[in-house]
Order: sequence, then C-alpha cells, then structure tokens
Amino acid sequence: MRLDRSAIDEADGSSVPLEVLEEDAVAAGAPNGTTVRIDGISVRLAKEPIVALIERHLSAFHGSPTVTVNGRVCEILHPAAAWSRVFVPTPTQTKLLGNVSLEISAALRPLDEIHRGVQVTIGTDNLIAIETAGVDSKEYGRQLFGRVDCPELDNPKYDPVAAYTNDRSMKLNKAHPVALALISFIGASLEQARQELVEQGRKAKADAESRRLKETTNKIADILNADLKEFRERLEDVSGAARRRTSIPGDGGGSEESPTEHVVDPDGTQTGREDGIAGENRGESTPGGQDGGAGEGEGEPGGHNASPSATPDAEGDKTIAPAGTGRSRPRGGLSVDYAEFGPDEDRSFWDAEARKITINLDHPVVRAARALPDDEATFRRLSFEIAFTAYAIALADLQFERDPALSSSDATYEIRHALERVWAHAGSLYAV
Repeated sequence: MRLDRSAIDEADGSSVPLEVLEEDAVAAGAPNGTTVRIDGISVRLAKEPIVALIERHLSAFHGSPTVTVNGRVCEILHPAAAWSRVFVPTPTQTKLLGNVSLEISAALRPLDEIHRGVQVTIGTDNLIAIETAGVDSKEYGRQLFGRVDCPELDNPKYDPVAAYTNDRSMKLNKAHPVALALISFIGASLEQARQELVEQGRKAKADAESRRLKETTNKIADILNADLKEFRERLEDVSGAARRRTSIPGDGGGSEESPTEHVVDPDGTQTGREDGIAGENRGESTPGGQDGGAGEGEGEPGGHNASPSATPDAEGDKTIAPAGTGRSRPRGGLSVDYAEFGPDEDRSFWDAEARKITINLDHPVVRAARALPDDEATFRRLSFEIAFTAYAIALADLQFERDPALSSSDATYEIRHALERVWAHAGSLYAV
C-alpha cells in the first residue's frame, strides 16, 4: 500500500486514498507483521516522543503486539497493582454515560506520566483519551491508573462536537456533554481511591518500624542535602562573574515571579530571597479557597496552607512537639524514604518531581540484608550505598537537564565525584 501527501490534500475527507501496490502476494518465509515506512520528511524528528506515544496506545491493548521504531522496540508496561476498585456512575450520570464501569488500581510506586490516569476507550483496544481530572497533582495521585470503556462518547447525536482531541494530548473535550460527565465521574472516583491510599499511608507512617527506618533515612538525607547545598553554591560561584556581567531576562530562564525579573542582579547587590536556596517553598496560599478535589462540587480549584497565616488555632499548642523531638526537612532539599515496590522493581526510585529517593524494601538484596541477625547493621550500610548511588545518578540527570550538551564522560565525572563527596562525609553513619 502507498499513501502520498498529495493524495491526502486532494481527497474530500470521505475516505483514505490508499494505492494498492501488491495484493494476495505469497510471502514465503517472511515473518508476520506490517512494516510502515515514512519518506519525504524535511525536518528532523525525535524518536523518543513517537515511541512514547505508541507505547501509551499499546498499554491499552489486551494482546501483546511487538512494535519497533527504527530498531527501538516499544515496551508494553502494565503497572503492578497493590489493589483495584470498581466504580459505577450515579443514576444522573448513567443517563449520559450508559451502564459503564470504571476500574481504578493503585500502583506500588508513583507512575510516570505516560502510565498514570484512566484510559478511556470506545470499544476494545481503541484508546482515545487518558484522564486524571487533576488528581495526579495530589498526594498519592500519581500511583493511580485505570480504564473505562464508554461507547456513548461516539454517539452521532452529539455531532459535530468531538468527544476528544485529535492531538497527542489525548484529552477529553469538556464541551461534549458525555465527555464532561465522564470527567466528573472519573475525578470523583480517583479522589475516593486516593483517599484510601492517604489513609493507608497515614497508618504505615505511624508504625514503630517506620519511625525506626526514618531515623536512618534522615541521617542519609542530612548528608545528601549538605552536599547538594555545597554543589549549588559551587555552581553559583563558578558562573557568578559571567552572569553578573550579562543580565538574563527571567522568562529566558524558565518560570519566574515576573517576566521582567532578572535571574541574577547585574550589580551583585541583592541579598536574595529569605526562603529556601532559590526561593522555594515560600509560604503563600495557592489560588482558590478550597482543596481542588475532583468531582461534582463547585468552586475554583486550588488549595490552602496547612495553617493559614495570622489565623489563631485554639488547639495549636497541643500539636507542637516537645523541644528536640521534631525534625523538619530542609527547605529546597531532597528526602529519603523506604517503601515496598515489589521484588521485580529496582533497588531505588528517584522521584524528580518530589525530589525524593525511595529505597525498595522488597528488592531481594535489601530484603536479605534486612533479615540478617546483626541488629540491621548490614541493612543500614546497604541503604547508605543505595541512596548515595541514586543521588549521584540523579545529580548527573539534573546537570543534563541544566545543560543538554553534556557528554557521557561529563555524566561519569559528575557521578564519580558526587560519590566521592558524600562518602567522605559518611563516617558518622557508621558510628552507631
């Protein structure tokens, strides 16, 4: 078969103008499958976004097709679920959606963006959208995934309003009545599942063993945050002179307070922001007066601080920990924690969005070290090695995001020297 761009441009849209080059040919010895070749592209295409889009569609398939793009095999990943729940719409929603059922599962760890959210299909294997309803921006929201099949989205009585977009965003169109009702149904269901995860997490954190494990991760985090602070200051010292000579517009360096604000004071006289290394975590309320929970409620999405500024709390003194018993996470830094991700997952997981290193307690090596009768000495030392290695690799990744022109030798240098620095300060961890 052949399809030319000129034939597409001349077509009236009623059919796809395919040209048959060969039909009913004998393919003795050739493997089953279809080869798609695209010629005449005048721009350079990045392979990764194309592979990611194909993998997103393949994840909705019930079978296991094999797809390659320029030799790169697309992976079909189905996240392992800790538990699953089935939700049905309200009678009012059923009038628009029909008798549909929504299955939501909780993954063992936070999912990449391509795998989180609810897959929306119209018929078997026909993925048309992925919807999170904003729940993935909340605590534990990135661990939720699911699927729902809604044939009513293709009901011709709503034409010409499309139920979903035709671009790579794969979002439902809120202007479509069925799509709007489905978003509300998905959002309320995801929020209910998320609340269950929140409650489970709260109970786990209250466990005595979790507190003991946290003592170890806090010590590791202290060393890593101290190194991260020194690393940032060293970068600022190296580039400070050049950056002060050339003032960079704020909108050229990413998201800033104002497009007119400069990243660096040309005169070098500014004292800097008071909160955090780069102004992170300032105590400002997010827009909106209520939590941005998904569902059918009214009000603008947003959130609020845990304790609003200048608002007296009659019970506040009861929640204050005695002196010396509390511990706060350094502003602008990273944290280290433990979790159970399953024996097939890696030893650690780096969450770039949350700046968090999580050690997998289910990994065979970690589980074996934890079972040794040595008062967890081997387990703690293995935790140091895993966290330090994950930190060094994450630091190299952050450097690559800062400067994509870095080579593999640059990344190796960053990893090696990061490990040298943190291990040089790790002596205190063994004095237990």
